[in-house]
Amino acid sequence: MNCITTPEAPAPAPCPKAVPVAAAATAESPVRDFAREWEERRAQEAAERAEERVRLLNDLRLLGATTFEGEYDGQGDSGEVTSLIARNADTDITMPEDLLQRLDNFVWNVAYGCSPGFENNEGGFGTLTWDLGTDEITVDHSDRYVEVSMRAFEL
Repeated sequence: MNCITTPEAPAPAPCPKAVPVAAAATAESPVRDFAREWEERRAQEAAERAEERVRLLNDLRLLGATTFEGEYDGQGDSGEVTSLIARNADTDITMPEDLLQRLDNFVWNVAYGCSPGFENNEGGFGTLTWDLGTDEITVDHSDRYVEVSMRAFEL
């Protein structure tokens, strides 16, 4: 799966609309609208990512970086960002620890925004590539899965 974000479209397509709950909410028995809450949460996370994206872009450009690449991997209900590299042409740029932590969080949040739950079961992995000149981010994501092939024999 490939997820491309630009400043004009910072998040992947929204989740499908939920089916309305049949029961009406009352003061005595409130029914939560989980679909609405999920959509609101996703919108808030997308807004926060967009704001952090602007700050990170400026910080990376101040260091002289022209590209950034982050790799992530998850499986078995956990995961991590495995690589963070900022470059100017072919030269790796040393980044301060606080910037590395912010980039680690950003890579994870963008990956999770593109493919929620990728760290579950067999998991998934990918690479976020950021062209700092054009501010285009490409996420190349792969999911792992188990395939079962059944054959029957009659003897």
